[in-house]
Order: sequence, then structure tokens, then C-alpha cells
Amino acid sequence: MKFLRYAIFIALALVAVSSFAQEGQELTQAHKATIERMLKGLHAGEIAQIGMKQGFDALEASDPQSAAFAHQIMDGITPSQFLQKLVPVYAKFFSIDDAQAIARFFETPAGIKVSETMLQAFAVGKRPTFEHLSSADRLALGAFEQSHAGQMFGRSGTGIRAETGHMFQDLGQEIVVRKMKKAFAPVVKELDAHLSNDANDNFSAVGASSPVNNQADVFEQVAALALDATKQSQAIATRYQTELQQLGAETVLSPENLVSQAAITDGKRKIQLLNDDLDQFLQSSDDMRKKFFNKMDAISLPPRYKEAFMRGAERSQAAMFDENLRFSENQRTLAELYQRVLDFAEARLGRVTVRDNTLVFSETADLEIFRSLQAQIKVESQREKALNQESRERVKQLMQGMR
Repeated sequence: MKFLRYAIFIALALVAVSSFAQEGQELTQAHKATIERMLKGLHAGEIAQIGMKQGFDALEASDPQSAAFAHQIMDGITPSQFLQKLVPVYAKFFSIDDAQAIARFFETPAGIKVSETMLQAFAVGKRPTFEHLSSADRLALGAFEQSHAGQMFGRSGTGIRAETGHMFQDLGQEIVVRKMKKAFAPVVKELDAHLSNDANDNFSAVGASSPVNNQADVFEQVAALALDATKQSQAIATRYQTELQQLGAETVLSPENLVSQAAITDGKRKIQLLNDDLDQFLQSSDDMRKKFFNKMDAISLPPRYKEAFMRGAERSQAAMFDENLRFSENQRTLAELYQRVLDFAEARLGRVTVRDNTLVFSETADLEIFRSLQAQIKVESQREKALNQESRERVKQLMQGMR
């Protein structure tokens, strides 16, 4: 009997990893290029970066821990990166013709002065004023404001701000996923090595539990916990597999062991030990998971972020619990069937012999009972293989989301 060959405790589902690509309009290269040209004239990338900094400053005043975590995610984004993210936002509001007209205005001497004034005012949290402009520049600005493109520009502010807020959220999610995938690369590598070992059912030897570096970033700490839990789970499963092999559980029902009282008694002892080992395996796995969650809870994270991480971990635990439950039921059923075969053989000692490594029954009814028990064992053994494969596929699917 093989137990949990691929049922590795893996925390790849700590964060629900999915595609954060948003459904949206397909932009032509010409439309995209025109929007980029318009945004550069508006200093949109710089304004977005300033807005993010102002948001961080406000968050630091009310929730420093959340601000520090947000900094960890968003720091390092350049104005050019912001500009690329803003292109689809602005494309929702401006046609290629309007974008061209707006870009042309902000490339004129008057438009350049207007955009620089807007940037300077935004940087200090004030509304822009244009009294300092020359009469000619104010006249040019007025003409732009009266144009169709200028009116669209004036009316779109509220919608653009809302869409930009969504863009920031999506960008943050993308960065979180990217950081998680990078941090989880060692976990994926460990599982790749394990899943490629199809030649036998032995787990590779693993080392002792490794301490988590509290100075590492949050993603590295979570990944380190997942890797440590994975190795511990492998070690627990290896011990169980080794104990099964040492017990010789696969040979308990060999023909020669079913016609000897001593062998039958020894077989029953092994079945009891097998049940004890299964109990110990499940208890060790449960203890390991509890320790994992305690360590997860100890990671310094703002409450709302920790809640999201823990929800993902709980989903992973629920899947593992269900998997463990079905495997343990299968193993218990197999053990009970083994016990029934041993009881059956013990009750018929002296009436069953072995010839050419096959049991020979003196009564047809006994042969039918034995075949029925064998068929039930075969069904449970096939179910065991199916559960192993299902577990393997689950781990592969989780890994795929982290590549």
C-alpha cells in the first residue's frame, strides 16, 4: 500500500494566483502611439507617480504598517511604466482624433506651459492657475478649451481618476503575483524534482526544518515557510513509506503466509502496526500544518493583508484535509480487507493448501469468498492509484499557477 505519494503539503495557494489581465478594447498601434504622445505631453507618468507618493504619505499617517507593505510592492515603478499602464485607461475616453488634437496642443509653447503648470500644482496638492501666462498663451488655452477635444478633456477627469484607481489596484496585483512567483521558484523546483521521480515511490531524503529569515521580504518569508512545509511533508511521507516497507505489508497476503498460524498471527500484528503508523502519519501531518499556520501568523503583515494570505492558506489546508481524509479512508479500508482475509484464512487452516504458489481450496464456496475479497482489494488498490494521480495533478496545477 502506498500512501500520499504525491500528497505534498504545498502552500502555492497562499495567494490566489490568477490572470489579472483586464478585458478591454483592442488598441491599434496608431491609437496606442497617439495616446502615448498625448500622455507624454501631459506628464501623465510623472503625475501618476506623484499621486502614488501622496497616497503613501496619507496612508503612513493613518496606517504605517500598511504603507510600508504597499511601498514594498509599488516602489521602483518608473514614470514610463506608469505611462504604459495609463494608455488603455485614456484610450477609453479619447478617440485617436481627439488624442491627436490634445497632443498637438500640449506640444505648442502655450500647451507646454500649461502642462508644466499643472504638474507643479499637482506636486504640491493645489489646483493649477494660469494667471502668469501671457495673453497670447491664455488665448491659445481658451481656444483649446472650446474645441471638441478640449471639451472632452475637461469632461473626462472624473472618469479617468476612477479608472486610474482601478489601474493602480491591477498594477499592485500584477506586482504581487510577480514577486510571489519569483519567491516561490525554489518551491516549484523542489516539487518538479519530486514529480519527475516516476521510477519508484521513494521520496528523496530531505533535511531538517530550516529557520525563516525574518529580515527577508514578506514574499520570501512566505515562500520559505512553504518550502519548509513541503520538505517536512515529504519527510513525514518518507517515514511512513519506509515503515510500510519494513513491515512487509505487501507480502502479508502471499499464499504461503495464509496457510500458517504463525504467519497469520504475524500478519495481524503488521496490520495493527500499519494502522498505528497511519495514525502517526496523520497526526504528524496535522501537527506540521498547525506549526505552519502559527509561523504564518507570526509574519509581520498589516491585518487586512495577513487576512488575505491566511484565507489562501486555509483554502489550501481545506484541499489537503479533504485529500488526506479520502486517502486515509482508502488505507483503512485496505487494512480492514487485509484483516478479513487473514481471519478467513485462520478459520480455514488445514483446509487450504498451496500449490505452485497458488492457494488450493477444498470447498468451492471458500474459493468464491476468497475471490470476492481479492476483487474488493483490487478495487481499493485501483482507487488508491487514482487518488495518488489526482493528488499529483493537483500539485502540478498549483505549480503551473506559480511558473
